[in-house]
Amino acid sequence: MSASRYALGVALVVVVIAALAFGARRVRARLLPDWTGAPARLAEVLVGIAALILVPELLGAVGQFRRWPVVLALTVVGVAGGLLAGAPTSSSAAPPEARDPRTKGSRAVTVASLVVGAAVFAQWSAHVVSSYRAGIWDGDSIWYHLTFAAHFVQSGYVTHPIFTNADTLVTYFPANAEIFNAVTILPFGHDVLVPLVNLLWLSLALLAGWCIGRFYRAASVGLAGVAVVMSVPVVAATQAGTARNDVAAIALYLTAIALVLHARWRPAGLALGGLAAGLALGVKLSAIPAVAFLAVAVIVAAPAGARRRLALPWLGPLAGAGAFWYVRNLVLLGNPVPTVAVHLGPLSLPTVRVGGETGSIFEHVGDPGAWSSRFRPGLQLAFGDAWWMVPILVAVSIALILFLGRDHTARALAAASLLAVVAYAVLPNSAPGSGLVGGLNFGLNVRYALPAIAAVTALTASLPFMATVAGRAVSVAVFALAVGFGVSNRTFERLWEWQVSSSQRWIGLAAVLLAAAVIASFVVVITVRRGGRLALTMSLGVVIAVVAGGWWVQRSYLRDRYAHPRAGETSSPAWAWAQDLPPTRIGIVGDLLQYPYTGRALATRVRYIGTELDDGGFRSARTCREWRQALADGRFEYVVLSPNLLMAVRSDIDRAATWTMTVPGTTNVFHDAHTDVFRLTRTPDPDACP
Repeated sequence: MSASRYALGVALVVVVIAALAFGARRVRARLLPDWTGAPARLAEVLVGIAALILVPELLGAVGQFRRWPVVLALTVVGVAGGLLAGAPTSSSAAPPEARDPRTKGSRAVTVASLVVGAAVFAQWSAHVVSSYRAGIWDGDSIWYHLTFAAHFVQSGYVTHPIFTNADTLVTYFPANAEIFNAVTILPFGHDVLVPLVNLLWLSLALLAGWCIGRFYRAASVGLAGVAVVMSVPVVAATQAGTARNDVAAIALYLTAIALVLHARWRPAGLALGGLAAGLALGVKLSAIPAVAFLAVAVIVAAPAGARRRLALPWLGPLAGAGAFWYVRNLVLLGNPVPTVAVHLGPLSLPTVRVGGETGSIFEHVGDPGAWSSRFRPGLQLAFGDAWWMVPILVAVSIALILFLGRDHTARALAAASLLAVVAYAVLPNSAPGSGLVGGLNFGLNVRYALPAIAAVTALTASLPFMATVAGRAVSVAVFALAVGFGVSNRTFERLWEWQVSSSQRWIGLAAVLLAAAVIASFVVVITVRRGGRLALTMSLGVVIAVVAGGWWVQRSYLRDRYAHPRAGETSSPAWAWAQDLPPTRIGIVGDLLQYPYTGRALATRVRYIGTELDDGGFRSARTCREWRQALADGRFEYVVLSPNLLMAVRSDIDRAATWTMTVPGTTNVFHDAHTDVFRLTRTPDPDACP
């Protein structure tokens, strides 16, 4: 990336953030003028995130998901929103939010919880450093999360589905998190900010946990409770430094709960909570049960005489913010979730066929040896060697909240979380597969229950004994112990070294960088309070240091990104080959991990080769004619043939290679034990198959 392009990208980021911050602060001040501190900042961040997702979605619906339209629209929305809201005014419409008692012991507990949160942040930062060393190698990220984001940027559309393998399992997924990642790509034209994105979601989750606890005068407990969930191996190893979206769903779900609590049944606050819940609904299908039960819980917990009046401000933003992807699917296929069969009396919605095994936890409970072969290994994979600690904490917390919770709202929210966990256990993807794969899938898919689990650990702040310093101290100490087990665990590194890629060796550097950032921020805050030129000088110094450091980091990242093959990784040598190709079109068969083929500049369009079906489905080509027709329709210049773990039949790859080599003018430009890359110099003729 040239210096001028980097400078332009930095300028665009600054302009958009400044505009949205201006608008978000004024909108929040207009809607909730009495909110201060962390809840106010949480509401403002949510408003900014909503704009960053919803505005580009609408532009992408008409093919304008491009740099200048998105930047201009976000800037206009931010500035216009701020101007229309007007300057902030003071108000005494409601009492100020309660804070933790300012006692010496309470301050010590607060500091301890902040240290716990900082430890998790450092843990995640180590994985981020690893991603910046060689690119994001996480399987789901380079299978479809980043592939979706690149597709949005390249095509300008977000409503045109993309098929990433010979199936439709992920094609019609909601994609709010992928929109967010794509927006961070636009200013620079590269994915240099993507490894940082999930750190932002982590920060939002921790802030939401603090706010949940603060409502009950136990902010330290709420923060530490969320930190427990964010530190477990299945979260830290799969989310930190990657493009996966589970952390976004957790953060938005917790934000919705925090805003509902602080709203105190005021429509404006509930509307912001509904906005957060709706955004979570647009992140993952697995968030549907949690959000649905939360929606009901809020209505049930509302004052009896005000439920009808409060339903619209709560449910309206929820439906509006969460509907986009489901409406897209409904328009395209006639079913908002086309992979799920819907039969309601005479109503029957069309579906698309998906492959792969399914299986729920409930289905396997009675299997012989299920505990030893599936559930215990899966729990150990998800939560680490001390796997028993988190389930016990969650079970005890739910029981205590339901029976001892300080108010009706806390009990309703805990009940909603419990029902969400039960719903997760009956979902067909909670424990698919058999044998070793069954335990692996169960452990990985535990993350689908984590929004509800994080809500429970945060809501422990509502217990009566949290009103005492001793109660908060004991709770934070227990949570800190659980976080310690999570931060020190190396389960995923033992299983998949590529997934965490030397993170442990870099955790010291990450901790140093974190400490430096905290110290710099602390100094800036102190100097700002004192006022004067020193504050401005310090602030500018921090900004300049970040921009200068970013220049060095992005140069190193773009140089080494997918450039060095790793042992045991199919197709990785071909990833290095593809980095500096001029803009072209690559067709893939077999290998699902296709994002690296987009190259350093994300200029290469990569598509899985197959046949689209009339019902919206997708499958592999079955004849030479279908194969050549797919090549011609895709206008591919290169064809990559490589098997992966999910496609073990080598004969399928060999058949595609035979069909490709019969196309006149085709040459093999890359070959190793796993991968062949062919260059097509002529458009294949389907009628000329031998």
